[in-house]
Amino acid sequence: MRAHAPRLLLNTPGDRYERDADRIADAVTSGETGVAQHDFSLGTLPIVHRKRAGKTEAADDDRKRAQDEGQLDASKTVTAGSSRTRALYVANGRNRFDEEMMIWGVIPLQVKVSTADSAGALFVFEHANMSKGGPPRHFHYEQDEWFHAVTGNFLFEVGDERFTLRPGDSLFAPRMVPHVWAYVGDNPGTLLLAVQPAGSLEAFFLQSSKMAKLPSPEEAEQQFAAHGMKVVGPPLNVG
Repeated sequence: MRAHAPRLLLNTPGDRYERDADRIADAVTSGETGVAQHDFSLGTLPIVHRKRAGKTEAADDDRKRAQDEGQLDASKTVTAGSSRTRALYVANGRNRFDEEMMIWGVIPLQVKVSTADSAGALFVFEHANMSKGGPPRHFHYEQDEWFHAVTGNFLFEVGDERFTLRPGDSLFAPRMVPHVWAYVGDNPGTLLLAVQPAGSLEAFFLQSSKMAKLPSPEEAEQQFAAHGMKVVGPPLNVG
């Protein structure tokens, strides 16, 4: 029996589209492109240095508590689901661990459901009030990713398909399919994201949030590779 090709699912209010992604499968697995030839500039995002909220120790304690409650062994990949017995409430505009985080000093990050909360099954996070730009083109080896535009318009390319997400629109991008996105609005925009399984993406963000400047192409390649991703192209140019 022929294996099904990855499929791309776009949800918009009142509309739904599905398309095969056969055409990009060979490009993904061949590894023809590399990060070294690309300018890792995150589009037109300005460098923003924010003072950490002074709650790092408390946030670390919260993470340890979440790990204990979710019974997550950080050395293993667990996808059976959380063993939590209480609901987890995160207020609008807040981080799950009540700290202010910026990826490379550029992209705001708010954790909504941590890896430990779901015992590794799910990681939910938000880029709130961000400026124009976005990450480099990349793919995840073992994670599917879901995007939901909360405010503002976001340009996406997944495989060889191109989409514009407006408030209320969502997009599902399968693992092993290259994708890139960027915020293109003039006013701050907010994007809600989820990956499953969680993998070590949260650890990648924690590491990146401790860096006050953009990594070099070589550093980016190493950071992405260490957390189950591969950079295959530059960010979208939205300047």
